[in-house]
Amino acid sequence: MKLDAKDAKILNLVQLNNRLSKSEIGDEIGLTHSGVSRRLQRLHDRSVIFADVALVAPEAVGYPVRMNVSCSIERDRLDTYDRFVAALQADPMVVNADAVMGKSDFTFTVIARDMDAYLNLIERYRGAFPTLSSVTGLAVLRSVKRGLKIPVEPTSVFRPANR
Repeated sequence: MKLDAKDAKILNLVQLNNRLSKSEIGDEIGLTHSGVSRRLQRLHDRSVIFADVALVAPEAVGYPVRMNVSCSIERDRLDTYDRFVAALQADPMVVNADAVMGKSDFTFTVIARDMDAYLNLIERYRGAFPTLSSVTGLAVLRSVKRGLKIPVEPTSVFRPANR
């Protein structure tokens, strides 16, 4: 999908504040309420915008421990990889997960109430996936940058998001 300058401006605005009204967005970029509405609908329909969310500070709701984890998993059975992916997707303590290329097969971020809860999660995964190896956890000391804003420019061609 090609994005024009107005689409790019809309995307940049709603990434910073998705509670802006369509009129506020329109006033900012020179479109009517209905013009903004049509564009936002198209961006949703084409999965350029795939979620409208509020970002919550984990430590503010009782999860002061954050760990960035990398690991490898041997595919002893054909379904091992798919089962591991499903386990990561279903685990509420895993807030981000990616299949990666390199020394590891996966990287993921875990939030926990304390280190014991994190260690219990890792042991649970090791029990469920005996071929899980090279598990490395890096404790986050402090956030240097938080957010999910993607820089958007006009005339870029995008594929629909994988959800």
